[in-house]
This record gives sequence, C-alpha cells and structure tokens, in this order.
Amino acid sequence: MSQPRKACCHPPCDCRAAVAIAIAALAIEARGVLAQVRPTSNLGIAGVAAIGLHTGTANVERKARGREYGGIIDIGWIRVPRLRIQGEVDFLRANHTERVEVEDSTYSNVFYDLTTSISALLLVGGERWRLAPYLSAGVGVHALSSAFHSPTIDRRYNVNPFGFHIGAGARIWLGGAGRGGVFAEARYVVADNVNRTSIRAGALVFFRDLIRP
Repeated sequence: MSQPRKACCHPPCDCRAAVAIAIAALAIEARGVLAQVRPTSNLGIAGVAAIGLHTGTANVERKARGREYGGIIDIGWIRVPRLRIQGEVDFLRANHTERVEVEDSTYSNVFYDLTTSISALLLVGGERWRLAPYLSAGVGVHALSSAFHSPTIDRRYNVNPFGFHIGAGARIWLGGAGRGGVFAEARYVVADNVNRTSIRAGALVFFRDLIRP
C-alpha cells in the first residue's frame, strides 16, 4: 500500500519568480522616487557660496568715462551647480562734458549710477577646475543722479531706468585650500542714457560647494 505524499514546504518555482520580479520592480520604483526628491536647486542663505568686491573702468555713451565699484554675492545654483545665481550692487561715477545748444552753454561735471541687479552665471569646465571661464546675463534697476545745473542734462541723469547686461570672464581659485580667488570680466550694460562697456576685476571668498582645493 503506497504512502501518502507529504506536502512540499517550499514555494513552487513560479512563486519564487514572481517574488523576484516584485522585488526588482520595487527597487526600480524606489530609485525613481529618490531621483524625484533629489534637489534641483539650492538658493538662499543656505546656498551662499561666494562673496566678493570689484572695481573697474567704464566707457559710457556720449563719450563719458567712469569708474565702477561694487560687490557680489553668490546665492546658490539652479538645475546644475555650474549655473550660479548672484546678486550685485554696483556704483558708477562718470565724468561728462556736454554742449547744450538750447541753453547756449557747455557743462562739465559728474553723474552717478547706483545699480542693483541679479545675474545668472554659467561656469565652463569641470567642477574641480581652478580656472573657470564663464558667461553671464542679468537684469537690474539703475538709480541715476547728477547736479550739472542744466535742465536738459539733469533731467536725463535723475531717473531710475531698468536695464540688462551680458558679460564674459574667468574665475581663478588661489591657495591650497581653494577658498580664495580672483576674477576678471568684460561686461556690456544696456540702460537708458547709461549704455556702457566696462572691464572689471576683483577678489572672491568661496564657501560650501564653490571651494576648490
């Protein structure tokens, strides 16, 4: 008389295959979720990565010549760490001489332009390069002032126009720690009555992800 078969305590092969497929699907889904929650930007106080000062010369429309001074602060990146966002404050003091025919007078004095702006700056090259060329573009608000005592000229240089700018330059990291550096930039600014080309250079202190030892 044959003995009854014992029930197998192991899952059949098709069950094990189904479990393996389910685990693989969960792993793929988990990777997708992690990719979605990965930050695509880092802006604000927590993203500040550089501060700096600069000076330069400017050739302004109507043959005015000026000197620029200013400061910048890198407030982080968007999309990729090489695409930086920086705030800027610039001060221009320009000498200007002009003949005003309707007033039958020639005036010679200075005018000023205090500009606050924001720029997008794209660093070229690897994230560890100690020489990084870059391109920049941005928008700003210009606060012009003057005291030529000419209605024609002072009307022109006492307004607050919007403007935009484009530029190209390079940053160089210095020192073994890679926390300091210098930069130079050529910039073209478009704003009512103060279109100009400027050459500027300055020093930078780097923090966080912009440190390049």
